[in-house]
Amino acid sequence: MQKVPFMLIVGEEEEKNETLSIRRHGQEGKGNITVTIEEFAAIVNEEISKTLKVFTV
Repeated sequence: MQKVPFMLIVGEEEEKNETLSIRRHGQEGKGNITVTIEEFAAIVNEEISKTLKVFTV
């Protein structure tokens, strides 16, 4: 099972702008990116669709 963990930072600035600062595990040197909640949901859904295995009956 492959995991794609994220670290989410939500401070006063993110709350005010309705955004999230995210960092992917293993990319600590590349810094945080700031996205909206909807953009983060799209990132997670894309990761799920790339890693989800299709089972046939």
